[in-house]
Amino acid sequence: MRSLKFIYTIGWIAYFSGIGFSANINLETIREELVGDVGRTWIVAEIVTFKGVSKECESGEVYKFLPNSQVLITKCVEGHFVRSTANWHLTEEGELDTIIVFGSESYQISFGGPAGKRQMRFRAVASEKIEPTTDVYLTLEPAQQ
Repeated sequence: MRSLKFIYTIGWIAYFSGIGFSANINLETIREELVGDVGRTWIVAEIVTFKGVSKECESGEVYKFLPNSQVLITKCVEGHFVRSTANWHLTEEGELDTIIVFGSESYQISFGGPAGKRQMRFRAVASEKIEPTTDVYLTLEPAQQ
């Protein structure tokens, strides 16, 4: 049985056990997985919207990675959509780790998840191996599975 625990800090952060993620693949394969041919939308937490004047949204965080090396980020912050754009790129760290950098953020990136629910994991890059890290799990938009 898989355990699932959500903690809210920067976005939805999840701990999954029993789901395999692979890190040892080349940059072109990772790029293809990340953006596909025309861009892919990855969801940290689905955007919940309202039809009202005081609030546009209740919650959510979505990243759309584009082939032109840009990421469109939409977050619900205090009831309103906050949209931003950043450039992204992939690098290799050692023989096993692939790092994605966008804006001032850098994460180890890997893909996995159960059948029919493709997921991507961002692991915050720690300055030392003994430092605790944070994993953020994103799910590929269902229409793109």
